[in-house]
Amino acid sequence: MLQIGSLKVGMQLNVIVNKKRALFIAIFCIHISFIVVIELAIRYFNIDCVHSDRLMAYLESPLELLFVVTVLAPIVEEIAFRYTLVKSNYSYLGLLFGVVFAFVANFNSYLLVLMILLNVLAFIVFRFSNKKILPKIFLVSYVLIFAISHSSNYTVASLQELPVYALVIQFFPQMILGTVLTYVRLSSNIFLNVIIYHALYNLVFVGLALMQL
Repeated sequence: MLQIGSLKVGMQLNVIVNKKRALFIAIFCIHISFIVVIELAIRYFNIDCVHSDRLMAYLESPLELLFVVTVLAPIVEEIAFRYTLVKSNYSYLGLLFGVVFAFVANFNSYLLVLMILLNVLAFIVFRFSNKKILPKIFLVSYVLIFAISHSSNYTVASLQELPVYALVIQFFPQMILGTVLTYVRLSSNIFLNVIIYHALYNLVFVGLALMQL
């Protein structure tokens, strides 16, 4: 009887895992399709946009570009922006890592202060409450900081030349990405899932960017 019960539990777990995997694949396909539509719209309407200076610098070293895009960036950014959305034994280390990352990534002063303040408040929430997930205002704030932090990929001069609507379009994909990654993080107990999603997205996104050069 115990073996039959264990078998049923195992089958139920497999069904749940398969459903989640199918859901994540569906989300990824819809997400990528949406980004492709945005890229096509930018071309069709001839909307001004700027290319990443970091991407251009890495073009001379394809292997380095592949490593940064699919390994280094996803791991570092997910620890800094989404690991600490859910309370764990290492949440406080994640919050500290986020602050260090903000300094190393050379955030502008306003963004740096906001990141530090947000992480301090997150520490207080986890330390003095029973919440297992940060409140929605934190989730939205991390998405915004994540999107805006990508401005460091471009020169200030190039961004200043863009009209407001073009700036919104320029960083809209990062907003969508941050939102989707937050959903994946909160929907999965396995942190590796959000890193894999981020890595696959970066691979596709960089491929699309290279096609425009």
